[in-house]
Amino acid sequence: FILTLFYHAPVGAHEFWLEPQKFSAPQGTDIAINLKVGMEFQGISQIYLPQNIKRSEIIVGGHSPEKDKVINLSGRLGDVPAMRLSQPPSGLLIAAHETNSFDTKYETSEKFYAFLREKGLEPFINEHRKRGLPDQSFYELYSRHAKSFVVRGKPEGQDVKLGMLVEIFSPKNPFVLDISEELPLIMLYRNEPLPHHQVHIREKDEAGRVTLSTIFTDDTGTVKLKPRNNMTYLVDFVVLEPVDPQTNKKGAGWISRWASLTFELP
Repeated sequence: FILTLFYHAPVGAHEFWLEPQKFSAPQGTDIAINLKVGMEFQGISQIYLPQNIKRSEIIVGGHSPEKDKVINLSGRLGDVPAMRLSQPPSGLLIAAHETNSFDTKYETSEKFYAFLREKGLEPFINEHRKRGLPDQSFYELYSRHAKSFVVRGKPEGQDVKLGMLVEIFSPKNPFVLDISEELPLIMLYRNEPLPHHQVHIREKDEAGRVTLSTIFTDDTGTVKLKPRNNMTYLVDFVVLEPVDPQTNKKGAGWISRWASLTFELP
């Protein structure tokens, strides 16, 4: 019951990400991935709730999602970890999970504005006021769109664009980069690059210490980082879309779309 409450409550526990129990393991090793909600790369594992899930799958890297290299995942109510796959194929595997839309309530506009400032969405503060939306006791809608790279055996393959509403795409395989190479990551919004947009990158070491970097995409919607060995990475960004309050039961005027990508270099 407590886990379910966290699944529905982004306020104060903003991020949502996929956290495999083992990012990299020998060929044939089962895959178990936790759905995490929390702050600063520390979170609580969510139970499997099929009514909350829009998409949950493993894609074999380098193959179009329209081909037969997509493995749809299902589970039993209450499962933790919520994503499991026995006897997975080898290579670079892309775990993908998208939620349905949920709602959260803001008692005051200041809490909503603080969220917008944190995510680099300050211009929407004035938009909220211009649209005459409430400043007390109002709702926002949100959805989650998460990916993770999992390796079984040799890290062969490439990331794939999955057509998520918001998505982080890596045109290079991070596991075969030269030590001097940077890793480009492209932020996509409705399949198009998202230029000049804020991105958070969290780097966690083996002791659990987390470093946060805030950067912005360039003209091509790209950020670059130099991943280090024995580090785990969480990359995320958020976009906000206007909603007609007359079209949803809660009268929400906005829906936020949250994208994340996790991976770990051995």
